[in-house]
Amino acid sequence: MKFRKASISSRRGCGSWWNNHSFLLGLLVIMCYQSLQILFLQTIARDEGCEKRQTSTKTAMTTKSMPSRQGATTVVSLSETNQKLKELTTTCTRYNITYTMPKQPSFIIIGTQKGGTSAISSLLDHHPWLVASRYFEPHFFDFFNSELLHYRTRLDEPEVVCKLLREYLAINFKVKTLQQYPNLMAYEKTPSYILTPNAPKRIKTIVPWAKIIVTLRNPVDRLLSQYKMTYARKWENRTFAETIAEDINVMRHYGYWIPTPAAHNDPFNTTNLSTPRGRALRKYRTEGMLYRGMYSRQLLPWLEYYTLHKDLHVVKYEELQENPARVLTELLDFVGAPRYDFPDDVLNKSYSPGRKSWRTNVTLDVTQEGIDYLKTYYAPYNDELADMLGDEKWRWSEDRQR
Repeated sequence: MKFRKASISSRRGCGSWWNNHSFLLGLLVIMCYQSLQILFLQTIARDEGCEKRQTSTKTAMTTKSMPSRQGATTVVSLSETNQKLKELTTTCTRYNITYTMPKQPSFIIIGTQKGGTSAISSLLDHHPWLVASRYFEPHFFDFFNSELLHYRTRLDEPEVVCKLLREYLAINFKVKTLQQYPNLMAYEKTPSYILTPNAPKRIKTIVPWAKIIVTLRNPVDRLLSQYKMTYARKWENRTFAETIAEDINVMRHYGYWIPTPAAHNDPFNTTNLSTPRGRALRKYRTEGMLYRGMYSRQLLPWLEYYTLHKDLHVVKYEELQENPARVLTELLDFVGAPRYDFPDDVLNKSYSPGRKSWRTNVTLDVTQEGIDYLKTYYAPYNDELADMLGDEKWRWSEDRQR
């Protein structure tokens, strides 16, 4: 009985507690209900506001006037805008998952080294519609990308192409920004692409919409500039004559035409060279300074996948120096970007990636006979280039008289 009474008393205690606090609990329930109701009403109001803003945006887009390149105005309808957005995106499937990505980059600058690639990239970066890649030189399609080399025999598989495309965009570009602003045009520059024979196929397979920009410079001037840069950066510790002599020896080994100097006039001592060996023999295409100026041989694989003036544009470095505004206007027209008036201080600025000290303080142990020898060496390749591109300016004939 005592246990029963204790149980009854405890029940009475619980009942009395509930009676004493029922008002507070009821008040708490009411407050929670009101809070939820206010939150619900705010959500509805926000959704209605979003719908109004979207409706007003669509209405504005149907009558939006956009400036054209000629200065006139063009009315863009909503259907035309949606169609354009579809044209600016691409889809691919991997593991039964479909991905939608922007068709970027719009163009790629492939070289040549010391031919004005950094200058053009820096100048274009001032354009409000153009966006450079995250890295100065991505090197995604050349011999530095080990993963791409792993898949080099599987580029005909759609899932492999999808994987490489997603990696290329995610690593080198701000994909969310490009998706949010589809009118932006991304680009990248890697001068070693022009030296990579398989790069044209890789680029055409993974980003077939990208156009190609090539910058070429007088090969002798380009050679001298490259040596100054490599020597100043401690990548080369030999003299200019020793470096060129080894390159000439390698070119002779692989059967390239070499000028035969007179017995009394051999500026690089090419007649007394031994058989080339080691790294110089294996890497002459990528590390040899002499081969980098043989543009006709480098452009051959590119012309198999790209058509001149349609999706491949060649810029002359000397013209960029003389009239950068005209060269940039032609380039913007080629890639389909709006024309832009670059400020004079931007056009006249030096954009060389190296320090000014090595451009002025590094001296070359080269004589006029050596310069003439190099002009003679490059002459047949310049003639091939002029015939290939259909323009006499690529012979650099005015420089042969110097």
